[in-house]
Amino acid sequence: MSSRWAQRSLALLLVSMCSVSCGTSEFGQSGRDLREPGRGSEAHVQAPDTSGFYELISTAGSWRVVWRTEPSPIPLNEPFSVFVRVARAGTADFLPDIPIWVDAAMPHHQHGMNRIPEQVRVSPDLLRADGLLFHMPGVWTLSFDVTEGAITERAEVMIEVP
Repeated sequence: MSSRWAQRSLALLLVSMCSVSCGTSEFGQSGRDLREPGRGSEAHVQAPDTSGFYELISTAGSWRVVWRTEPSPIPLNEPFSVFVRVARAGTADFLPDIPIWVDAAMPHHQHGMNRIPEQVRVSPDLLRADGLLFHMPGVWTLSFDVTEGAITERAEVMIEVP
């Protein structure tokens, strides 16, 4: 019985080691997840357009969230800003003055940032969140909450900070 348990443990260890060392990371060189876009907590960004903005679709598919960070890539333990615009999914026109909240957390550690970002309207359709800080390396979730009336819908992306 213990021999069978030892064989299973060894097999699991080998599979785990291969998945770590065989380069199965889903994160791009810039630290951003570059898989095809999706919805929900599995939402992923597309490669940036020529202006450096990335695009997400919100969890229920209502919103198109376009964003970029400054600086890029996001540095470890240094403040950064996020610029964000929102449009209805399937449309090109960004909406003015729509409520957006930008935040971040480390889901594997079950904690957020040590700071509350300051949200500033740069123009009617562009929000800048200042003072975000990834204080430790690992996988972070950058989230964008878009509110219309009584309904808030989230778009999020996972970012790995080395």
